Amino acid sequence: MSEQCAIREVQFQASGFWSEIFMENSNGDAPVIEQQLYSVDEAKVILRISRSKIYQQMSAPQPDGQPRLRSVKVGRTRRISVAAIQDYITLLEQEAEALFGEAA
Repeated sequence: MSEQCAIREVQFQASGFWSEIFMENSNGDAPVIEQQLYSVDEAKVILRISRSKIYQQMSAPQPDGQPRLRSVKVGRTRRISVAAIQDYITLLEQEAEALFGEAA
């Protein structure tokens, strides 16, 4: 490992905030960034629903007024966080349980 890479790795490891976002790759060489925000196209692949359904869910309100699928605007594009995707899946499971008496 070069001296510059070693310095960078020490800086990443020293910062508590970054240790949550960065992880070591399988070789243990250098930190790898965990993706925190997904584009609509990436989210549709993860959730296996259409692009238009993603936009519908981002604009459809829950009873508390929050969108069913939360997103943030970055420039002119919408990004969906890992937490928002997990919350959306939990919401779907809760709805299935309410309708059918069991999680799907």
